[in-house]
Amino acid sequence: MWTCYTIMDKNYRIPRRSSKRDVINNVRNLQFLINPEKMKYISILSLVLYCCSVSVSCQNKNLITKTVNAFNAGDYQNCIKYANQLIEEDPSDYISWTIKGQALCNSNKQKAGIDALNKAIQINPNYPDAYAYRAVFASKMMNFDTQQVINDFNVAIKGNSSDPKLSDLNLIKVKGNFLTSINFLTQALEEYNKYLELDPTDYFVWVYRGRVFRKHSNPGLAIADFNHAISLNPQETFAYEERGFLYIDLKQFAQAVDDFDTLIDLIESGKGDPEFADARAFAYNNRGYAYYKFGDAQKALQDINQSLQILPTNSYAYRNRALVYIMQGDEVAACKDLQKASDHGFSNKYGNEVNELIKKHCKI
Repeated sequence: MWTCYTIMDKNYRIPRRSSKRDVINNVRNLQFLINPEKMKYISILSLVLYCCSVSVSCQNKNLITKTVNAFNAGDYQNCIKYANQLIEEDPSDYISWTIKGQALCNSNKQKAGIDALNKAIQINPNYPDAYAYRAVFASKMMNFDTQQVINDFNVAIKGNSSDPKLSDLNLIKVKGNFLTSINFLTQALEEYNKYLELDPTDYFVWVYRGRVFRKHSNPGLAIADFNHAISLNPQETFAYEERGFLYIDLKQFAQAVDDFDTLIDLIESGKGDPEFADARAFAYNNRGYAYYKFGDAQKALQDINQSLQILPTNSYAYRNRALVYIMQGDEVAACKDLQKASDHGFSNKYGNEVNELIKKHCKI
């Protein structure tokens, strides 16, 4: 029987900026803003099954529909239940194994989800979608096999999936982001270069590549990429944010403040949207840090206080405010903020710096 249905992976989101997420551990003194794409749950990968042949009886068409609807509604428990029924009917149904794997991973049952995707690949080693999802979800596990993830991306890219969301372009972008997150910077540049040869109009990939140049200590090329991205879309925040970080690296603090000014203006224009609350908090915090590096303690405190008013659990803002207090010679206030940063989980998110500052400046 031939049937058509669509499954959208609502859980997986584009790895782009970090704050309390992904690649923050490589940022020494800064926080990345929330990605507007990420906040809107725009998926880089979806499983779109166009007229796929499945070995189920016509009577099971309703069960297929229930499986799809449950997945799209985020009801992964029922999705898994229905997928299991389809698999019981036909254990060789690799598409249902793939759906089950996605639903399990989206339910934070990564090991079981990977096992289901492994089964799909075992049944049909030529099904590129299963490789794509295994790459994505395996890379989110604590102890992933780096080479296996890269190999899976390569197979998926060569596989010519029928799903337009699993196109070579999208998978190259996701692979590049993965390589960046594990500091395989040369390989990440290769992927972004491939992408931009095929689509030179993608704002975000210009910024992604600029970030890699920044990490690669090539500020001239990084600024060129950020500038080009801004020329493509001056209303988007991402490039201003990254260029501001780079200016801080270069000790060009006035230019950094200018970029964070623009960033805050753009974010404030959408502050009625509650999803922008964290973005506003991080923007004020980052500008406050730029003012701190610029030597302007008053403006630094004003911005960091504003950040904490918006997001009182922001451990990074407490750390930044403590640095300002240390600069002013007020170690009592600094130690209070360092303790708050620790209480709000700074070490788990960003590393051991706060603990070291407590040892240096505070009486324990």
